[in-house]
Amino acid sequence: MLASALSGRVLTVAEVEAGEPAWTDGKTVFIDPSSGVSRQLAAVAVQACLLSAGSLEPDLVRRLNRRRALAARSSLKWALYTMTLMCRQLVRRQPA
Repeated sequence: MLASALSGRVLTVAEVEAGEPAWTDGKTVFIDPSSGVSRQLAAVAVQACLLSAGSLEPDLVRRLNRRRALAARSSLKWALYTMTLMCRQLVRRQPA
């Protein structure tokens, strides 16, 4: 439910092999079952927020793929920024 709520679309969560990084295909968020609960929640939140912000759209990913150094520097910053914005929006929507 968290992944769907953050992304604004129906998402499922599935396991990957232990030690693999989290990723998404746009319909499922794949997480490492051996990581701690807080890391799993963070992985789901980051992937869902990236989807919500359009950061994983094919055209954007292709452009970043051509500029790997830029993508590596900016992806974590962008994910954290996007996640912060999404969380703020969710907090504002909560009934008082």
